[in-house]
Amino acid sequence: YVLRFSMAYPSNVTIATSNPAAFRVSFPRATYFSTVYADDVSVTVSASSTCATIDQGSTVQQPQIATIGGVQFTKNETGDIGAGNVYDSTYYDVTKNSVCYRILVVDHHANGAGLYESDPAKIAALTTARASDYARVNTIVQQIIYSFTFISTPPGQNEATIPAAGTPLTTNGLSVSN
Repeated sequence: YVLRFSMAYPSNVTIATSNPAAFRVSFPRATYFSTVYADDVSVTVSASSTCATIDQGSTVQQPQIATIGGVQFTKNETGDIGAGNVYDSTYYDVTKNSVCYRILVVDHHANGAGLYESDPAKIAALTTARASDYARVNTIVQQIIYSFTFISTPPGQNEATIPAAGTPLTTNGLSVSN
């Protein structure tokens, strides 16, 4: 599948485009997070023939409708914890021209208590700092998601039938301050 969308993102993120059916924006820990917690936040856009079943994890919210770029996506949120790690995922799915587009936001971090620090006061300070860092990153993530727009597909074709060489992924810069 050839991805036919545009989205904005800051220039200081890491971009992965090695898979022609996926595009990933990752937030470098050293740039965006100030604590020792193992933060990993990413936004991935992928395309496939069907919308894959979502791993429900330990916590699930009811699906909602989210309108992005004038398109109604189904939004699912899940969360899970294990071995000192916290995994929160938000999925935005829409089918367009017989292709399922999924925007996946993943927030993976350590809960910190007992792993990086044993002093309760230091744990509280780290937790507060991490929450502040994540709030700033989440604002940027929301800007990225809501900048998503589809690129027009030629009449009579869908994303699965267009040769990759003729349909480059386009992106533009998102102006944010760190």
